[in-house]
Amino acid sequence: MNMFRSFLFVSVLVLLSGCVSKPMGADQGKPPLPPLMIAQNGDGDVTIEWESEPGYVYTIYYQPAVDADWKVLRKADRVPGTGQRLTAYDRVDPNRPLRRYRVLPEER
Repeated sequence: MNMFRSFLFVSVLVLLSGCVSKPMGADQGKPPLPPLMIAQNGDGDVTIEWESEPGYVYTIYYQPAVDADWKVLRKADRVPGTGQRLTAYDRVDPNRPLRRYRVLPEER
């Protein structure tokens, strides 16, 4: 029974340590990737919002299919950070699956 407790303790410790994470880029001197808030209406209009920081520019990328290459979203290339929430827009076919989006910050 004592061996089972040791195994359980080590398993929980491994599980907990595996759950600790840093935002991407935080340990490389880059800003953390901001979370995206994405909304799509029934007509295919997509609104993408994220919090920005001054001194950085942001590029939004989209992936039209899971196995496709990432592409820069038109009018969302190197958008200057303001310290406020920024917004980008996309238009998609509402009958197709939602595209995947990501934002990458870069020092100005």
